[in-house]
Amino acid sequence: HCLNVINEDAGGYTFVSKQLAQIQAAIAAHPAAIILWTTDPTAVDAEVAKARAAGIKVLGFVAPPTGPTNATVSGNWEIDGGLMMKAIAKKIGAKGDVLAIWGGAGGSYQAGLEAGANTALKSYPNIHLTTKTIAAFSPGDVQPLVQNQLTADPKLKGVILSIAGMASGAFPAINKAHDQGK
Repeated sequence: HCLNVINEDAGGYTFVSKQLAQIQAAIAAHPAAIILWTTDPTAVDAEVAKARAAGIKVLGFVAPPTGPTNATVSGNWEIDGGLMMKAIAKKIGAKGDVLAIWGGAGGSYQAGLEAGANTALKSYPNIHLTTKTIAAFSPGDVQPLVQNQLTADPKLKGVILSIAGMASGAFPAINKAHDQGK
C-alpha cells in the first residue's frame, strides 16, 4: 500500500479564489481524498459538494467547511489561545508588555486564538497586550512587526505567535534587540 500526498497552500485566509482553483484541480485529478483547511469555510462548500458527488472523501480540519464532509478534525482554538496567554504570563511573571501576532486574519483559527487569549488576559491585569493580525503564517510578515514593536516598546517582554513556524521571523528581531541590550 502506498500513500501519495500532494500539499497545496493557498497562502492564507485571504486567498479564497486560489484555494477554489486548487480544489477544482484536485477534483479533476480524482484523488481518493482531499484534506482541507479552508480559507473560508462557507466559500468552499460548493466545491466540497462537487468533490463528494464525484466520490472523493473530504476531511475538514482546523477551519473545516461549513457544509457536509466525510469527517472533521478540529479543536477549540479559544482553549489554545488561553493556554498561550497563561504560558507567557507564567514566563514573564504575570507582568509586562506582550505582542501577539495571529496568522490567518479573519479566519476562525485566528479569531478563536485571539478570543481565548483575551479571555485569559483578564486574569493578568499587569500584562498589556498588543495584538496584530496577518493574512498568512509567514515568518517574513512576522519579522517587521516584531522589529517595529521592539522599537516602539523597548520594554516588550514576550511574543505570542499562532504557530511555531512563525517564530523564525521573530527570532532575528528579538536577537538583535538582545544584542543591543534592549
